Amino acid sequence: MQTFINPPKETWPAILRRPQFNNEELKSVVSAILHDVKQNGDAAIRKYSLEFDGVELKELKVSEDEMDEALSLVDDNLKLAIHQAKENIEKFHASQIEEVKRIETVKGIYCWRQSIAIEKVGLYIPGGSAPLFSTLLMLGIPALIA
Repeated sequence: MQTFINPPKETWPAILRRPQFNNEELKSVVSAILHDVKQNGDAAIRKYSLEFDGVELKELKVSEDEMDEALSLVDDNLKLAIHQAKENIEKFHASQIEEVKRIETVKGIYCWRQSIAIEKVGLYIPGGSAPLFSTLLMLGIPALIA
């Protein structure tokens, strides 16, 4: 990571430039990985964890001890900020839960709109050149509320 302190204005476009990807090539690679995971399950997950992260996983589930250790490494101010963001996001999305209203449009004919949660979802939280923890909050919290 590079740190810039008061860079000259003429350098701003270069500093702010995002990396470019060949989407077709990326789609091909991701499709192959998804197919492999669908066919080979946890073995494929372990293979890609080693290939991309250099980590040989013995367990796929994070243990309580690992969670506690990771939590101890997070600054208290950041924990407070994450907690506040979580509460704000929960409050906003919980307010969207609607009571089902049945309307009789014609005698004996009722219409209504009903939101039904999807049983399972997968969330993609990008790492790449600009990982954003907020993405996890903004996708995960509404999924849990639903």
